[in-house]
Amino acid sequence: PTSIVYSIFELIKSTISAVIGNPLQITYVIAIKGIDDFFVGDPVYVGIVTASAIYGIGDPDKGIFSGGGDRQMGYLFTVEHIVNILASLRGQRETERELLETYHHHVENFYNYIKINKELRDLDLKRNLDAKNALCEEAEKLVENNDIAGAFKQLQLLHSRWKEIGPIPKEQKEPLWERFKAATSQINEKYHHFFESLKQEQEDNLKVKEEICGKAAAIAAGEYRSISEWNTATQNIIDLQEEWKHSGTIPQKERNKIYKKFRSSCDTFFERKRDFYKNMSAEQDKNLELKIKLCEKVEAIKDSTDWKITTDRIISYQKEWKKIGPAPKKYSNKVWARFREACDTFFNNKKLHFKDIDSEQSKNLELKKAIIEEARQFTLSGNAEEDINKLKDF
Repeated sequence: PTSIVYSIFELIKSTISAVIGNPLQITYVIAIKGIDDFFVGDPVYVGIVTASAIYGIGDPDKGIFSGGGDRQMGYLFTVEHIVNILASLRGQRETERELLETYHHHVENFYNYIKINKELRDLDLKRNLDAKNALCEEAEKLVENNDIAGAFKQLQLLHSRWKEIGPIPKEQKEPLWERFKAATSQINEKYHHFFESLKQEQEDNLKVKEEICGKAAAIAAGEYRSISEWNTATQNIIDLQEEWKHSGTIPQKERNKIYKKFRSSCDTFFERKRDFYKNMSAEQDKNLELKIKLCEKVEAIKDSTDWKITTDRIISYQKEWKKIGPAPKKYSNKVWARFREACDTFFNNKKLHFKDIDSEQSKNLELKKAIIEEARQFTLSGNAEEDINKLKDF
C-alpha cells in the first residue's frame, strides 16, 4: 500500500539524515540511478529492499549500520554498491511478510546501534574533557614555573596536544578554552617581560665585552722586553679570556662580530709572544757562547797567586757576566755552576793564603806587646853604658 511506501521511505530518509546529515540524498540517488526501474510497479519492494541493503540483507551482522559492520565503511557505503545489491535481488522476491519481518528486524538493530553509538560518543566526550582539564592544570602549574623560557616552550607542546584531543561536551567547550587561554596569556606575558629584560641584559653584556676587547687590544699592542713582562701580559690576557666566558650572552646579530674582534687581539698577542721567544732562542744561544768564553777565561787564571791583579780581572769578568742576557734554560744552570766553581777556586785559595799571613802577624803582635811591657818595666841601673845596650836590645 501507498502509506507503507511513504512510511518506509520517510524512515530511510530520517535514518540517512541522522547518520550523514543529508535526508534528500537517498531520494536523489534512487531517482538518478533509476533504481526503481529494476522493480517497476513495486515501490514497496524497492523501499524495503533499499532499507534492507542499508541496514543488513538477511543477516543482521552485514548491515551498514549494524554493530558487527565496519563503522567507517558504513558511513562511506557507496551508491554503486547499493545499486549492485538491488540488482542482485532482482528475481529473488520474498514474500511481503518476510520482507516486513526483515525490515522490522533491521530497524530494531539500527536503533540499538544508535543507542550504543551515543553511549560511546558520550564516553569519548568525557575522556576528551578529562584530557583537556588535565592540560589546563598543567598550563596553570607552568604559570608558577620560574624557568620562564622553559615554561613557554612547554606551553607550545600543550597547545599541540590540545589540538590533537577530540571534541568535548558543547556546554564545556567555551569555559574550558577560556581557562586554558587565561593560563596561556599569563605565561605569554611573563615570557614577554622576560624577553624584554633579557634583551636589556644582553645589551649590557655587549658593553662589557666591548670593554674587554679594548683591554685585549691594548695588551696585544704593548711592548715587552723580558720574559717576566711577557708572563705578566700573558696572565692578563688569560684573565680577560676568563672574564669573557662569564660576561653572559649578547644579541645574536653581534656575537660573531665582537667575538672575532676579541679573538683577533688574542691571536695577535700570542703571535707576538711566539716571535719573541723565537728571537730570544737565537739570542740565548749567543749568550751561552759568551758565558762559556768567560768560564774559560776564569778557569785559565783560577790557580794564579798574583792575588791583586787576578782578583781585579775576575771581578771584571763577573760584572761582564751580569750584563749578558739569559742562556737557554737547558744549559743555564750548568754554565753558571762552571763559572762559579772557577771563581770560587781562586777566591778560596786567596782566602787560605791570607789566613796564614794573618796568623803569623798575630804572633808577631803578641811578641811585640811582650817587648813593650818589658820596656815599661825597665829601670836604669846607673851604669850608662849598660843601660844604653839594654835599650838597644829592646
